[in-house]
Amino acid sequence: MPVASNTFTLDDMIQGFFEHKIVEINIKNPFLLASGRTSPVYLDHRKIFSHPKLRTGVLQLWSRTLLSYLPPNCDPSTVAIVGTATAGIAPAFGLSTLWNCAFAYVRSQSKGHGLKNTIEGVIPAGAPVIVVEDMVTTGGSVLKACNDVRAAGGNLLFATCISQHRRTETDVLFIENKLSLVNLIKTDLLFEGAQRMNIISTEEAQVVARWLAELQAS
Repeated sequence: MPVASNTFTLDDMIQGFFEHKIVEINIKNPFLLASGRTSPVYLDHRKIFSHPKLRTGVLQLWSRTLLSYLPPNCDPSTVAIVGTATAGIAPAFGLSTLWNCAFAYVRSQSKGHGLKNTIEGVIPAGAPVIVVEDMVTTGGSVLKACNDVRAAGGNLLFATCISQHRRTETDVLFIENKLSLVNLIKTDLLFEGAQRMNIISTEEAQVVARWLAELQAS
């Protein structure tokens, strides 16, 4: 059975995210995103796994959340946890280690050599599968990974991520694909928590809230 400590909370996670610069805010010089858009916030979940105390806490908190979504009588050790490449690999491996279960990951595209695999590793036959992403905005990459798992005959339970931007279009897309997405925290709640704990200023919170509202409507 997985270790699922009750000592690490969402507030602890929010505190750790800002302490270790997993989340950064710059309202005067916004960050340039890969999409070409600018943003007052930047989230780099990969950094979580460089900090042992934060990493352990996030994985334990995530584990508690995911256990509540497993079907009745589903032993976590029988699950296969499959990460998206590349951001979902570290969290998927961490969760699989905690649960002592199978681990694999889905490539963004099939290899051009060898066995030309899309899925690296082994998903045991009949194993219930959870697909792991670090964060979700549009949901495109995690949905592709889920469809690849389904195409390979995987028994997909649901997808999960650490943080998720609130977007109606994304919610509709998951419904259309008959797939549930379990998040650890919505980003608006993350920043509301940071303001409540006086980690960010009222002005920063207001700028970020406006940006998130625009993102939700996009």
